[in-house]
Amino acid sequence: MSRSRRLLVVLVITAGVAVGLVLTRAFDPRLSPDEAARQLREHLGVDWTFVCTPSHNDGSLPADVDYLCEPSLPEEVGYWLGTDRSGIEIVARTG
Repeated sequence: MSRSRRLLVVLVITAGVAVGLVLTRAFDPRLSPDEAARQLREHLGVDWTFVCTPSHNDGSLPADVDYLCEPSLPEEVGYWLGTDRSGIEIVARTG
């Protein structure tokens, strides 16, 4: 295979991967973990921050869960959140 043909194959593969990544993100209905944490902080009107990590409902919570958000202050409670592109829904508190 000629060098130019190999380069073309590499470019086509790279473009395909890039398009796939963009489309995957475009159809992900969840907010990002950082945006979920920001919206939770804003919703609660608090000064401390949250770190949200992907989570799921093990059947013990009343709704779908996307994130478990832990507070930066250990004496505060965390929250399980459901999210969509426009906002958060607090599903339950951790404490």
